[in-house]
Amino acid sequence: MKYILLLLFLLAHISCEKSGIETPIGFTVYKLESIYGGLSGQTILAQDLDFNEMIIIQKDSTFFKERVYSDSTISSTGDFELFMREDDGQKFFKFTYVNNDGLIENCNNSLIEYYVILNEKSISNGGSVPCDGPGYNYSKIR
Repeated sequence: MKYILLLLFLLAHISCEKSGIETPIGFTVYKLESIYGGLSGQTILAQDLDFNEMIIIQKDSTFFKERVYSDSTISSTGDFELFMREDDGQKFFKFTYVNNDGLIENCNNSLIEYYVILNEKSISNGGSVPCDGPGYNYSKIR
């Protein structure tokens, strides 16, 4: 019986390696770097905003997103999944929020938000761009 379990573990490990998608070890922190698009078409750097924002992605497939203003803080939590499109290999996160606390960027008011993994150090959410809203760029800081 333990040989069967070992074989199943090895097969699962090999199939995860081949997908090219790895779950972050411990946790990963992304900080908002800029907001782009929307009707204005301009890019606003994080230092020019009246808030700071970060996303913490945890090994247990949960996330924490927080926006801090000078006088208040908004935070949300939920689960995430990693996906890779078969046609072009583009990787992305799918966040599913527990509640809509005002931090979800999409066009349909659902509890789901997508982040494209641009490279090893950057993710982007353009979820509101198709409906003339902003897109958000984040950089990995841990």
